[in-house]
Amino acid sequence: MQIDTIVIESLIHKLGYKLLSEGEKIFYKEYSEHSSYMIQVDFNSLKIDYGSKIKVGDKTTSNFSSSENFVVLECIDRLLHKGYPPERLSLEHKWPMGRKEKGKLDILVLDENSKAYLMIECKTWGAEFNKEQKKMVKDGGQLFSYFLQDKSTKYLCLYASRLSSDLVEYKNEIVKCDPQWITLTNQKEIHDHWNKNFKDNGIFDDWASSYDVEIRSLVRDNLKELTREDSGIIFNQFAEILRHNVVSDKPNAFNKIFNLFLCKVVDEDRNSDEELHFQWLENDTHIDLQKRLSDLYKQGMKEYLAKEITDYSEKQLNEKILTLDSESREYIREMFTRIRLHKNNEFAFKEVFDQKSFEENAIVVKEVVELLQPFQIRYGHKQQFLGDFFELLLSTGIKQEAGQFFTPVPIAKFIISSIPVREIIEEKILKNESNFLPYIIDYSAGSGHFLTESMDDVQKIIESMDDERQKPSTKLKITSWKASPFDWAYDYVYGIEADYRLVKTAKVSCFLNGDGLANVIHADGLDSFEYSNDYKGKLKEFSHDNSQDNSQFDILVANPPYSVSAFKNTIKNGDKSFSLFKHLTDDSSEIECLFVERTKQLLKPGGKAGVILPNSFLDKAGISSGARDILFKYFKIRSIVELGTSTFMATGVKTAVFFLERRENAEWKTIERIIEKFISTGRDQKIDGIAKSFESYICNVFGDFSVADYHSLLTGNPNEKIKSSVLYINYSDWFYELQEIRSLKDSDRFKDLETSSQESLLENLLLTRVVEIEKKRLMYYFLTFSQELVLVKTNVGEGTTKEEKKKEAEDEKRFIGYDFSSRRGHEGIRMNVNDNDEFTTSLYDVNNHLNPEK
Repeated sequence: MQIDTIVIESLIHKLGYKLLSEGEKIFYKEYSEHSSYMIQVDFNSLKIDYGSKIKVGDKTTSNFSSSENFVVLECIDRLLHKGYPPERLSLEHKWPMGRKEKGKLDILVLDENSKAYLMIECKTWGAEFNKEQKKMVKDGGQLFSYFLQDKSTKYLCLYASRLSSDLVEYKNEIVKCDPQWITLTNQKEIHDHWNKNFKDNGIFDDWASSYDVEIRSLVRDNLKELTREDSGIIFNQFAEILRHNVVSDKPNAFNKIFNLFLCKVVDEDRNSDEELHFQWLENDTHIDLQKRLSDLYKQGMKEYLAKEITDYSEKQLNEKILTLDSESREYIREMFTRIRLHKNNEFAFKEVFDQKSFEENAIVVKEVVELLQPFQIRYGHKQQFLGDFFELLLSTGIKQEAGQFFTPVPIAKFIISSIPVREIIEEKILKNESNFLPYIIDYSAGSGHFLTESMDDVQKIIESMDDERQKPSTKLKITSWKASPFDWAYDYVYGIEADYRLVKTAKVSCFLNGDGLANVIHADGLDSFEYSNDYKGKLKEFSHDNSQDNSQFDILVANPPYSVSAFKNTIKNGDKSFSLFKHLTDDSSEIECLFVERTKQLLKPGGKAGVILPNSFLDKAGISSGARDILFKYFKIRSIVELGTSTFMATGVKTAVFFLERRENAEWKTIERIIEKFISTGRDQKIDGIAKSFESYICNVFGDFSVADYHSLLTGNPNEKIKSSVLYINYSDWFYELQEIRSLKDSDRFKDLETSSQESLLENLLLTRVVEIEKKRLMYYFLTFSQELVLVKTNVGEGTTKEEKKKEAEDEKRFIGYDFSSRRGHEGIRMNVNDNDEFTTSLYDVNNHLNPEK
């Protein structure tokens, strides 16, 4: 596009050009730095004369035909003022780029040996510049193709400038060429190796001079917020770094990048003009960088995870060896460095055991640090695109094991959205509770999704509250939390995770979502409240009436592990902590049952829970039966939402979300006393609004029995009507098929009895079992009679043909809002989005939790 001559004249006047002679529109500028070297701009011939020393490949940049030509002119002006000699500047430099195409670089700066030093591609401000920058990120663009022609080049620079508000402003995106690129053979290899980060200073800045490019270090204010595009680029580039450095242990590598994330979280807590330590500095060595990282990691582990790392800083060492002579001090420092870094440390993407292996791993560390260093990862708000990147890391890098599967964000959000968080807060305020936010816990925090989603939900409620309508003390807190989001999380939010890797992961996740103050505790979610050395705060509370109960939390959300083989011996103080513990064997795998009891222990009466459990929990015998007893006795089951087999990655197990409300402890005990009273008196009772509760049970369950008939069964003296009923016959058939009864009948002790005694013994055992079962059924009936249960069923897994299964998969994806891809290069979770790139699911409405269609 041609530029207006008036704009050109304004630009060259601003650059210091003068009229050569009256009557002719020829402007010139002399450069005192180069013996008054002259460039002329001729408005008569519409040409630019770059003088005799600057080499011009052809005349396409030496005329007025394109706006880009004046970006080149302004850039040459800037280079000459910086001291680059005109004889070492070449315009429209050509290389053969194939049979037909010829590549022409806008500006090539040569060094004193006439070798390429700096390649500059000029673009007009705005769309053209942005387009080429994106192309560089995508495939290397023009500059990488030129670099391939002369690998001696030290720097590549994409450049634009414009006259704006009477000022000439410029911007440049600089790539420092890695010496390793010299060994690579094609543009794709070089581009893959590049970390896709640009530098924005060092060539044209006030402190820089010719052939002395000085890229200044990043300060806090230089960090840029992540975009959706950046998220994908960082993830793919991290995978490429692992590939070209032959890092084979991927789970370990992903664990190490979370260690680096922790370092970066610590480092970003600085003043806006303060130099960051998480970056590769121009004069760095690998040792310098890793020492800084080790210091950051130690600080992060102590401040955020309450872990003291056995490590010492350079400063601490120097204080101890201050009195030694200089030779001894240097020797000890060198020995200290080797011990500290030449081993498998927190940043060992590859195994480190000597100098050579340290150098190999150090290259990986440097490349990953350079990849992450320009971006801000610590926010005071939820950063969606950083969350997307985090999800990619989790779904492809962390090995999910020991019955544990990460809960995808849509499922975590659905569960949180289904819990009446706002109503809990409003009720607490009405009761004048000073701590009016809900205490929230996830006892199996994993990657931290339940923590971040619940905190996000509470913060949104805080933001929407009218603090002017509150009493002064409440208003003060709301105002403070609006000004400093998530400051409340330290007091109200707890996450427990036994896997040390995931503790760091969850904590980093909290920071990425703007709420890093939550308590993420490295501990066992099944530890003892009374005896644990790891629990703190609310988790150290326990009831003096029953030390197994904590009763401190308003909301519990979790996806606990299940089917973990032989877990019994891993539970500390299990016999003191759980009533179900005595039912475990050394081979038991039903760890989810203890988590059901732990849910009962943690929630206060009225507390709400959303817990994911395997469907098999509902019908398995043994300890699962005891866990169901706890579920019915201590909870109102508000809803059960069945999830399909594709809800979680790496598992085909069917699960369901149980939405629960904690009952008062005395509720089931009161009903138990009424049942015992009925057995002793035979008189019907009123229970929970049911006028004739036992008659109601008999009519709904058996139909044709009278209260007297049923009472005869419960007293162990069933009348003839009961004995001849289908109910009693079914009980009898079940009883005689029990293995223990069959074993009893085969025993010598039983065979030695007379027939009448045998019959009497079996009858008494049968009636004892029947009465136990009927008392339990009565209990469950009375506890649940007045409840309304929302049951959501997916019907996934019922298809038999290929077409039916395909339709099921599509329906399930629409229902939950995502699926998983295992395609190479596209691994991980794939979200459903509409034409506006908005997430869609049948589970919930992002903007309206009360949407009746969800």
